[in-house]
Amino acid sequence: RLSQDTRIVRYKAKIRAVVDNAGQMQQIASDHGSFGAWVRLTVDGEGIDGAAREIGKRFKYMSEQSSRRYLYAVGEDIGEVDDKIRRKYGPGDS
Repeated sequence: RLSQDTRIVRYKAKIRAVVDNAGQMQQIASDHGSFGAWVRLTVDGEGIDGAAREIGKRFKYMSEQSSRRYLYAVGEDIGEVDDKIRRKYGPGDS
């Protein structure tokens, strides 16, 4: 059904990845109490670079760079950020 919806990306591998990634998030939340708790634990234990690598390994279509941007968007301090990234991914921005 999703592959026929013209309002979204219809690349089947990416649609499958969304479903797989949602399952991964649910499993992590079940194991750690919430997905946010796992992110905090991972950042505290492995630092931003380690957390970005871990997210990149666990989730499909998430590179280390996109993982760093995700971490920034949810309020993690990822170090120096240029204005373009700040505008596009800044916490609380849409």
